[in-house]
Amino acid sequence: MKKVTGTITYEGGETVHFVAGPPAFAALEAYARRQGFVPTDGANNATVTLYLAYAALHVQEGFEVWLQSVEDLDPDEDGEELEVPPTPEAARPE
Repeated sequence: MKKVTGTITYEGGETVHFVAGPPAFAALEAYARRQGFVPTDGANNATVTLYLAYAALHVQEGFEVWLQSVEDLDPDEDGEELEVPPTPEAARPE
């Protein structure tokens, strides 16, 4: 699985690097279901990337509130490949 990386710049000039892996993608999928959009259709690219950053940074405030403090998003051109291990036998549904 690919992970998305980049930098968020806040209104005050602070920059924070983020690495969004599987938990951030799962959070994005849940958010997209609640908001009624498909994250892979390409129509919401800014929202998708910003939400991945939001989830990866473990922000405690709501997404829309956090978004008001963001000045810029600079995604890295090429995210890294993330090795996802297989699900252990004991965790698989029967």
